[in-house]
Amino acid sequence: MALINCRECQKEISDSLSVTKCPHCGVHTPNEVKYNRTKTGGKLLAALFILSILSIVFLGEYEEIEQQENLSNMTPAQRAEYSRVQAKKDRDTKGQQAYVACRSYIRQGMTTDVKLAGISDYRYEYSLDNDQYYVYSWVEGQNVYGVWLKQQYKCTTKWDAAVQDWKFVDMKLLK
Repeated sequence: MALINCRECQKEISDSLSVTKCPHCGVHTPNEVKYNRTKTGGKLLAALFILSILSIVFLGEYEEIEQQENLSNMTPAQRAEYSRVQAKKDRDTKGQQAYVACRSYIRQGMTTDVKLAGISDYRYEYSLDNDQYYVYSWVEGQNVYGVWLKQQYKCTTKWDAAVQDWKFVDMKLLK
C-alpha cells in the first residue's frame, strides 16, 4: 500500500480503495484523479473557430473575384441575362424576408393564439412602382366560440434601406 497526495489538500493519504474520505480535509474519494481542465482545449476550439471564419471570408472573396472575371468574359446579352437572374434571386430573398416580417406583424397584432402558414406556404408579388412586397398567405385563429378559422391575408410591407428593416404598410383579410 503506497501513499499518494489528496486531490484537494495535497497531504499524503493511503491509495487504498477503501479510503473514501481524506482524514485531513474530509473530501470524498480523495484518491480519484481530479479532472483538470487545461486551457489548451479552449485555445484549440477558438483557433478552429477563427480558421473557419477566415476560410468563409476567403471563399466569399474568391467567389466574388471569380464572378467578376466571369462577367468580364461574358457577352452583353449574357451579362444582361445574368443580371436578370441575380435580380430575381435578390427579389426572392427579399420576398422570403417580407413573409417573415409579415408573420411577425401578425403575431404582434393578435390577442389570441394563432397558427401561421408554413415557411413555404406563401406567395409574394413585388411592385417596382413603389418598391413594396405584397405577401399572400393564411392564418388560423380562434373565434369567440373557440372554433379555429382559416383566413387568407394580404400583407403589404416595404424594405426601409435607411434603417435596414422592414416597414409595415397594410394588412387585409381576403375572402
